[in-house]
Amino acid sequence: MFSSRLLLAFFFYLEVPSVNAKCDVPEYDLRVLYDFDGHTRHLTNVVESRSRFVEWKNKYNKSYPLDDAEEELKRQIIWNAHDGYINCHNSQSSVSYTLDHNKFSDLTNVEYRELNNLIVKSSAEYNLILGNYRKKYVDDNTSTEMRNLIELTQNFDLPLHKNWIDDGAVTPVQDQKSCGNCWAFSAVGAIEGAMSVKYEQLTPLSEQMLVDCSIGEGCKGDLMQKESLFKFEESHDGLCTKDDYPYTARESECSENCPKLFNSIVSAYVDLTEGNERELQIALNMQPVSVALQADQLSFQLYKEGVFDDVECGKNGIINHGALVVGYGQMEDGGGYWLVKNSWGEDWGDDGYIRLKKDASLDYGTCSISRVMTFPILV
Repeated sequence: MFSSRLLLAFFFYLEVPSVNAKCDVPEYDLRVLYDFDGHTRHLTNVVESRSRFVEWKNKYNKSYPLDDAEEELKRQIIWNAHDGYINCHNSQSSVSYTLDHNKFSDLTNVEYRELNNLIVKSSAEYNLILGNYRKKYVDDNTSTEMRNLIELTQNFDLPLHKNWIDDGAVTPVQDQKSCGNCWAFSAVGAIEGAMSVKYEQLTPLSEQMLVDCSIGEGCKGDLMQKESLFKFEESHDGLCTKDDYPYTARESECSENCPKLFNSIVSAYVDLTEGNERELQIALNMQPVSVALQADQLSFQLYKEGVFDDVECGKNGIINHGALVVGYGQMEDGGGYWLVKNSWGEDWGDDGYIRLKKDASLDYGTCSISRVMTFPILV
């Protein structure tokens, strides 16, 4: 039952979102409601959803300060707003993907972005960053590899499906937690996949080693650091295993005392042509590919399963998250999708994965998947 303190807090501190039949993204405006009708309406919503909210809280081990009734109420109101958004979206007959509650359900979209370091920059800032990145990291060897790849495969009939999970080249989904190092999981996943393909050796490698020892900024790292990581690997002796250098989700002092795997040494990497999904499909028939995505949409935050095709995701070429593409496939209606491994744990999305619509009518594809695409070449 609702505690008296929580009810009292409700009348003096409310975050009131709005969700209409068009499934608009909820607005989180903190304000006090003075009209009795408003109190009654929102109080009814809170009481009616209380048992489901508590069930969700228990499932995801959520806890709020016992002496802060306002905080729990605030989180339930956010959860309620997302509940309405989820139900509105899923009730539409034409959707290709569904939404559901997950561990991010009590966070506003802004809080979710902050937690996962999903920084949104202007188009000019992205163009500057990408231009500097290509000047700094894309060398002649990379260009040669790319030309050879295109020449060998441009006229090939590619398979309709490819799944590196089924082929045993993908390690289990991990959770980066509150450390903003998606770049490390993306790059390590690409190296793990390359090791499996070349050496028939699937070994979980250490993301923590990269957080602590690479030239990046650890838990505040930029998604573009995955390319600098491949450069870092070219001048080092490989990575340690996850068991020998376990993940802690925080920055620590670098320790390279663990045994490094020779088979994980990167000799070069291939940077695919921006906006060219055909090249991504070609590369995926060779090995998993590290990519940058836009992941700040509320629909991405609450994604559950199906082929994600939110036209707002990627519309402006925004990228703010690193991930790993591990395959592609085709739906019954003929449409295609990219299979993407995320680093937010198995309790997000489809057991930690998301399928993004392939060949969308956007410059860089769904969620900007084809804006930055890279895969490593091992020694």
